[in-house]
Amino acid sequence: MADATIVNRGDARQLAGAEPDRKADGHTLLLMQPQPRTEGADTARRALRVLEVISHADQPVSLEEIVRRTDLGKSMVYRLIRALQEESYVERANGGGYTIGGRLFALASAALPNFDAYASYLPLLRALAAESDETCTLHRRAGHRVVLLLGAESEQPLRRVWVAGELTPLAQGSAGLAIMSGLPGKEIDDVLERLDDSAAARARRDVARARRRGYTVSFGVNHPGVNGVAVPVPGLPMAISVSGPDARWSEKRMIEFAPRLIEMVEEFHRVG
Repeated sequence: MADATIVNRGDARQLAGAEPDRKADGHTLLLMQPQPRTEGADTARRALRVLEVISHADQPVSLEEIVRRTDLGKSMVYRLIRALQEESYVERANGGGYTIGGRLFALASAALPNFDAYASYLPLLRALAAESDETCTLHRRAGHRVVLLLGAESEQPLRRVWVAGELTPLAQGSAGLAIMSGLPGKEIDDVLERLDDSAAARARRDVARARRRGYTVSFGVNHPGVNGVAVPVPGLPMAISVSGPDARWSEKRMIEFAPRLIEMVEEFHRVG
């Protein structure tokens, strides 16, 4: 069964794979389909879910909260946490609850040499999420795709849930098109030559429009039911996106918020 990234608070499910389904507003919508699951890997998946809950929290997370957010049994969560503690991926906080351990920090530092630079965007992401009342995310180009690095979620009961490491096509969706709007023409040509003529022409029009406006919007392109508005990060192959349920985060609201999004991102780079 396909999952959506519009979920009730505390119920985050990762998406994998995609296939074209229908068209709306001139865009091809993709329904996200689960990839084939490797047999015998359920324990690893559960441990990763526990790590994701702990790593996304701003403060130590209690055992009960981890159980609630992963929907796993209490005894299973406890065993997974003990194993993660033994390997230094999770630590017990002095005041109670669990936080990420030193070994996970070491892995993050090795995987992301610029982690401190990325983390410096968190105050901006949180400010944008608070002002828009929608989820705000930071994305970076990874070849012909875009990787989601960090995010700050909306406090709305129904909201877009961000998943660190999520990959989406560079030439599709608000964040990818915003990044492309800052690329040299030759690099844009290299990206678009991988697409069919129709998709390439549509992406080229979207990039040109993004350059004129300073922002780009998308409607359910990568995640059905989720709309997004994004701006490029000055001087870097990155973008900041604000996204939410299409019933609430409409085209009108996104266009109205776009000037403020541009202003806050530019101010962040002037001050920082």
